Amino acid sequence: MTYKISFPADFKNIAPLRDLAFHMTMLQGFDRQEAEHIRCIVDELATNAIEYGSQKTSEVNLELDADSKQVKIICSDQGHGNRMKAVEIEKKIREPLPIGANRGRGISLIVKNFAQEFDLRDREGGGIIATAVVKKSISS
Repeated sequence: MTYKISFPADFKNIAPLRDLAFHMTMLQGFDRQEAEHIRCIVDELATNAIEYGSQKTSEVNLELDADSKQVKIICSDQGHGNRMKAVEIEKKIREPLPIGANRGRGISLIVKNFAQEFDLRDREGGGIIATAVVKKSISS
């Protein structure tokens, strides 16, 4: 089951997308906890694409590809935001969180903990493509 969705870079679009990911995952036989993890990953990747890689006139692309063994989530922006390269983002993710910071590190705290695979790469023409893969646990 595959969904490919382009949506305006507006935070109001995130809730239905994360719910779609949750329900799609449940339909593929993943357990509720795994489906919640996937919902969190979609939320984090879409939020970052909107907040850091987009302007109000930009579009964000989300692809959800699920089968009975894994869910692959691909989220890309057009690079109309801060224009950081993938290598710069990876470096920032590894930096310690400043004392007193109340935001940040969703990629390292959410996505990297819930996904078995995670990759950031530069998008041709600008922007970032983030890919996360969550594999079904044996007990599901």
